Amino acid sequence: MLKNFNNVPQRISEEQEKIYKDEELNTKNYIIDETKKKEKELNGYYIYCQDFKNEYNNYFNSFIKESEDIKKDLKDLQIQYMDDKILLGNKRKMELDNMLHFYKEKLLDIKNHWDTKNFCDDNLKNIVYDILNVIN
Repeated sequence: MLKNFNNVPQRISEEQEKIYKDEELNTKNYIIDETKKKEKELNGYYIYCQDFKNEYNNYFNSFIKESEDIKKDLKDLQIQYMDDKILLGNKRKMELDNMLHFYKEKLLDIKNHWDTKNFCDDNLKNIVYDILNVIN
């Protein structure tokens, strides 16, 4: 019996060592499992961030392109505005020149007509002559 008693500390020591090794193995497996879970979670978050970044870049590039298109359209509209302004100015000038020519002809007709006749009113005659002088 003493012989078995001597083995008791060794058995206890072996059992404790087995318990420690099992505990160590369980802790190690727990850490590995938790690490894998966190790694999976981080990978999911990384994918989410990459998708967000790509979507942001797509929107940003789209907005840049739209902004450039709007700038181009605005520049085209400014050019068209200036062209229309010049054309309208030229058209208005031609209309005014035509009106001036028309009324000048009318006044010259009146002048020629009245030069051959006596004016009933010298003031009216002076007004016609003054207008013709301004036109010329």
